[in-house]
Amino acid sequence: MKMTRKRTRRTLWTWRRVRYAPRLYANLLALLGIKQMARLFGRRLFFGRRLVDLEVPGIPTTVYCRADDADHWVLWQIFGESDLDVELPEDPKVIVDGGANVGYSSIYLANRYPQARIIAVEPDPDNCSLFEKNLSPYPNVGLLRGALWPRRRSLRIENPRAEGWVMRVEEAPHPVEKCIPGYTLGDLLARSGDEGYIDLLKMDIEGAEEHVFSEATDLAWLEQVGSILIETHSSRGRKTVLAATRAQGFSVRRSGTEYLFLTR
Repeated sequence: MKMTRKRTRRTLWTWRRVRYAPRLYANLLALLGIKQMARLFGRRLFFGRRLVDLEVPGIPTTVYCRADDADHWVLWQIFGESDLDVELPEDPKVIVDGGANVGYSSIYLANRYPQARIIAVEPDPDNCSLFEKNLSPYPNVGLLRGALWPRRRSLRIENPRAEGWVMRVEEAPHPVEKCIPGYTLGDLLARSGDEGYIDLLKMDIEGAEEHVFSEATDLAWLEQVGSILIETHSSRGRKTVLAATRAQGFSVRRSGTEYLFLTR
């Protein structure tokens, strides 16, 4: 059954990518312009795995993209579709970027809320390396190499051959050489400073949200979170998230094409 679900997810993802590719590339062309698009796909086609430095409208720093990965899909989601463009009750002091990938969401949030402290969490080492390059001009952003999880556990990448933006984690059955630390929301609240509060929690953690929001785990941390931007990856995960947050008085609406915005 587990293998069947994995194959189903992979098949649906492949079909979705083929179906939306023409529209994505047309939109990216409008966002980046013909010269940058030519450079991006020239390197993608002829030069293999190389970084492309891009100028994104509204962002004062250089944004780096891997030519042979799916980074451009994430770039459009964040900067083109504006999935994180929500109105918060007040400017946030502490933001957690769970599933930070190569840093595009942190770049967006750091420019929109320059006074906020951002704690980013990302499990994949290649993503972390590019994140650090992308966010080097932002001293208010810190990165933890790890993954959000309901318990402190050693984790591993479940699908190491997947592209960087769809990496999933699972608990390691025994100690492994390259284990990934699992951080609870309680751990991140402890890192949030004197406030002990997360004003905005952004989560795109490839299915792990079902575990983090499960009734079987301690959800006391939800009382210390103001607003949540989350992408859910299954109907069961969505139901789990909504059940937990509605019990805490959150209301919900969509943000962009992929995210739910939950706020009190």
